[in-house]
Amino acid sequence: MDHRKIYTGSKINAQYLQSLLLESSLKSVIRDDGESSRRAGFGVDYMNEAKLLIHKDDYLKAKHILDNAMDDDGNLMGIDEELLEEQAMQTRSIPVENAAQQSTIGKRSPFNLLLNAIIVLYSSYRLYPLLQGETLPWWRILLSGALVVFCGWTLIAHFTSKNEKAA
Repeated sequence: MDHRKIYTGSKINAQYLQSLLLESSLKSVIRDDGESSRRAGFGVDYMNEAKLLIHKDDYLKAKHILDNAMDDDGNLMGIDEELLEEQAMQTRSIPVENAAQQSTIGKRSPFNLLLNAIIVLYSSYRLYPLLQGETLPWWRILLSGALVVFCGWTLIAHFTSKNEKAA
């Protein structure tokens, strides 16, 4: 194994220490067996413990960084509350409106639009005998009518959303 365990403790502390290592250009890996087994569906997160692993070539440098970040009991030394508050305020100013405003309706591919148009035309063709006075099975009317309404709505919504964005 190319990695060595450098820290065992809570996942939050492991992530904090990982960020300290990353500031020094040292890549590390967090291994959380409890979370992995919970996600796989066969385990219970009974251990609230994560392991921070570092490549064996960077072990001494990483150990020095972690020793400076922790006290003699292995607890993290005082984290600057003002720095954390400043970082929290910076994350609040990240513009998330653009991602929230983008709609998936305007993201249809040309193939999807063509397919919807073909379905509308074909379903309308299947309903055409009703205009001639013929009788059709109820399931054919229901299925073709639903396809015309749904695919027609998606086409209308696509082109009206494009017009709204251009305005």
